[in-house]
Amino acid sequence: MRSLRDILPRTLEDLGIAERVRQERTAQAWRYAIQDLADDLVAGTFSVLLRQKQLTVTVRDRRVAERVVERQAELVEALNARLGGGAVENVLVAVAPPQREE
Repeated sequence: MRSLRDILPRTLEDLGIAERVRQERTAQAWRYAIQDLADDLVAGTFSVLLRQKQLTVTVRDRRVAERVVERQAELVEALNARLGGGAVENVLVAVAPPQREE
């Protein structure tokens, strides 16, 4: 009998949701990492995307971007603890343009 660990990746691929599940796991790992290490970043970051071991984090302003860069090594370590060693090698920070009031 095959284990769920063996069956699940192929099943997710067959259903066409493997990438979406991976990104959601990454987003969840990010939320836990910033809550544990840098609680002040929780409200300042709003999207993450993992591509080829590089995590792109979108932040609201330059101050938050600087905090993410300062804590990058710790954040990568925390993310890899949740996602599996080597899943994230570095963090790229993107500052979102200011929203215009209408």
